[in-house]
Amino acid sequence: MEIIAVILILLFIVAIYNKMPEATKKEPSLYDKLLEANVDIIKGVGNPYVDMFSKEEIADLLRVISEECDKIALEINERVSGNQKLFILNEIIFASGVQDKKFGIEHLNYELDRYRKFGMRKDNNGLIKEE
Repeated sequence: MEIIAVILILLFIVAIYNKMPEATKKEPSLYDKLLEANVDIIKGVGNPYVDMFSKEEIADLLRVISEECDKIALEINERVSGNQKLFILNEIIFASGVQDKKFGIEHLNYELDRYRKFGMRKDNNGLIKEE
C-alpha cells in the first residue's frame, strides 16, 4: 500500500514537472544590443580600459554624457551627434583607466565645462571614422 502511495506521488510530481514551462533565455532588448555595440566599438579602437567598467556603469556614463551634451548643445545652439558622444565616452573611459574612475568623472566635468564655454573640440569628429 505504501509503495502504491509513493508511486502515485512520484507520478503526480512528474506530471506537474512536465507541465512547467521550460526556462528560456531572455532575448536582449534593443537597448542591450546598442550598449553592447558601443562597448565593442570602444574596444575596437583599442581602449584597454573598457573592462574595468560594468555594462551598467558604461550605460550610466553614456546617459550622463548624452543628457549633458544635449542640454549644452541647446544652450549654445549646436548639435552633437551620437558618434561625438561615443568619442567623449571613449576619452572618459581611457582617462579613468590611466588614473582612476574619480579622475574620469572629474575629466568629464572638465570636458562638459569646456564644451559649454568653447563649443565642441575641433578634434571630436566622432569615434567612428567615415571612409
